[in-house]
Amino acid sequence: DIFGDNDQTKGFVTKLMNTKIGQCHSMPLIYLILANELNANAYLSLAPNHSYIKFGNQYQAYGFETTNGTFTSDEWIVASGYISPTAIKNQIYLAPLTQEQVIAECLIDLEEGMDFLFGKSDFSIKCAETTLKYFPNSIGAILTINNVSVAECAKTAKKYKFPKEEEYAKYPELKKQFDEMIEFEMQVEGTGYQKMPAEQYEKWQQTANEEKQRREHLKLLSKLQESANEK
Repeated sequence: DIFGDNDQTKGFVTKLMNTKIGQCHSMPLIYLILANELNANAYLSLAPNHSYIKFGNQYQAYGFETTNGTFTSDEWIVASGYISPTAIKNQIYLAPLTQEQVIAECLIDLEEGMDFLFGKSDFSIKCAETTLKYFPNSIGAILTINNVSVAECAKTAKKYKFPKEEEYAKYPELKKQFDEMIEFEMQVEGTGYQKMPAEQYEKWQQTANEEKQRREHLKLLSKLQESANEK
């Protein structure tokens, strides 16, 4: 249950601190918390179903995979197969987040926890809209609004006994919600977002232990040591 589908606390930093067991959500966050306390240069970056750490300078950036303690590259992250050039251009993935953006993204964590307990509500929209004020490219917030739109449309369709799409014009409320849902789904598509199945994520994560990735880790580690020695 690495995604916390059955237990939302699986992704909590407090759970990681109490049990010494975490995953790709909680581990980068505790790394970032400690880095901030030490005034170290570190940033959170997002990937499909995943987050990791970036640090470095204008000449050399390093990615750090907290789940296995290896240095990594954007190329390895992109190799998941679910990060499109459009998504990179729109900075929904790979871009280092500001502290403000990280805090805003925490509202989506809160929304997902409340959704897990009580289902979608106006609170879901409030969290997502607030997140977008400070992090306009938050794919989590965009998907939250989209999911609420889909749920509302389905609820209205049920009220009218699920008419055929060509009959929606007879039901103005349903037609309006359906059109808004389609419009928003087109916006989601425009971000370059692609849904990554859980099984595909696990398969991709396993490549971190492959020889190619180990060589990449040693290469980046050597560069980092050389940089430190120059100072």
